[in-house]
Amino acid sequence: MNINSTSIQSAQPITQFSNNLSDFSLKQSITNAADQSPEGVSASATLSITGTLNSYHEPIPISFESFTSSSEATDTTQSLSQALRFSNDSFNSSSNPLLNVTNRFSEFLNNSGESQKEDIRSYSTYTTDGTTNKPDMEGFKDRKTDTLQKMQFSLTTKDGDTITFNIRHYAGDGSNLAYQKDNPDQSLVQAGFSGIEMDFSVNGDLSEQEIEELPKFASNLNQFSNDLLKMGKMDLETLGLSDLSLISKAAINIEGKNAEVKFEFINTDEQRSLSVNFEGNSAKIDIDKTGQLINASTETKQQALLHYLSMMEENGRDADASKLQRDLAADVFSIAMKDNSSTTNEMEVSPDLFKPKHKEQEARAFIALPDFDFEFNSPKAQLNVTEHPEEMAGYDLSLSLNSEQRILNDVVTTTQKQSFELTGGKYDPLPHLEKVDLKYGNYEYTSFDIKSEKVIEISSDKIELLSAVMTESFESDVHKKTYSEKDLIDEEHQKEATADFQDIKQKLAAVENYSNKDIIDLTLLEVGSWEI
Repeated sequence: MNINSTSIQSAQPITQFSNNLSDFSLKQSITNAADQSPEGVSASATLSITGTLNSYHEPIPISFESFTSSSEATDTTQSLSQALRFSNDSFNSSSNPLLNVTNRFSEFLNNSGESQKEDIRSYSTYTTDGTTNKPDMEGFKDRKTDTLQKMQFSLTTKDGDTITFNIRHYAGDGSNLAYQKDNPDQSLVQAGFSGIEMDFSVNGDLSEQEIEELPKFASNLNQFSNDLLKMGKMDLETLGLSDLSLISKAAINIEGKNAEVKFEFINTDEQRSLSVNFEGNSAKIDIDKTGQLINASTETKQQALLHYLSMMEENGRDADASKLQRDLAADVFSIAMKDNSSTTNEMEVSPDLFKPKHKEQEARAFIALPDFDFEFNSPKAQLNVTEHPEEMAGYDLSLSLNSEQRILNDVVTTTQKQSFELTGGKYDPLPHLEKVDLKYGNYEYTSFDIKSEKVIEISSDKIELLSAVMTESFESDVHKKTYSEKDLIDEEHQKEATADFQDIKQKLAAVENYSNKDIIDLTLLEVGSWEI
């Protein structure tokens, strides 16, 4: 029940005449002269009616806040309570009271880092006595509450300490009716309300370094959540994940008015993973830090990273991915790859093998990135379910790098396998139309299944390169149908399968540096055009 929806015109007293007969005093004085007076004297009767006048006031709307906290109120809590009051006002319904709520995270940390709970509530009710005094809320009980938004954050430090911060934005109504019946001197209070519940907990003893790093992340988190709550936009770079040197795991779940996001980040000595679900799109990458076989230059790593990002962008466009989808895939991939350092050795083999005496020794591996598995899944939609339920719009993308190293009689054999797969379906408008016309059946529909793989195997001893071979395979299955006025007017089905084997030892021997761009381009996976 939203009390604020009541229409209020004035607060002037209204004088009314009671229509309750019990409020009347009736006096009747009758003298019957007929019985007691001489004949001819008329009888008389007097009727006196006295009414009781009551004064009423039209309801006056009022709002007030309450705080339930184990800590003192701060500028942040005052700001949040004011935002709650504005959100109750129909004229300010676009405001979001959870903006800047994560500032409380830093304040809780600064308050000895102890577990705390807090409930900030804004009431909307009315008075009927002509004043705007806050009513006595004794005996007030919630009738119902509904969750409007929620935010959940959890962090785990590398020492094993855990910090959780849960936030719930809610609204509801209630009254003190039950209490007032037993306490007739208490005025009846009915009120609507909205509130913010916060639950901050710490399990473990935070070090000074952790307490120093966490507020920096909280500041980033505040900017990240504000962008999401205000504009429905997400910028993962804002979180500054590569700066979290003392955090091994971070999880975020935000269900706001404008957008929802689920996020999980893991960073240990051996593993780095990032998983994001945003507006039904999911992107996930798992990185094996121990799987990076070479200590390549930053430039070489950047070349490999840009190559993969370009391949993802081009194939995303071919799959009719939106800009949001392409950006999400690229952000998750590049942010997770931004810092892949590890405290462990690249691979536990003889240290001498990583101190090449000749340039051939550098050819133990070429892909200057750690092993990874990346997946992107977009929402799937049957947009033409009545006519063609088999048609499905959306796509799935997977990309991976897996390395293996074997040592036998001082011969090191390294195998690096790159894999790519893209499956899905898309709609395109007819050449003479600007948009897809499903209503009248004028469109092109294409389903696709693309696979590509490249495997490089290199063998060398401590002195020279013994062998270097590369195999490539590519498969595509693309089916395109063209409809006009719901009639199938054209159909193309293209299937392709190719395989190639190359001995690349001579190519490697012909260059001075294995970080040469030609060699990088030769060894990195390439997916050709597959559109019909």
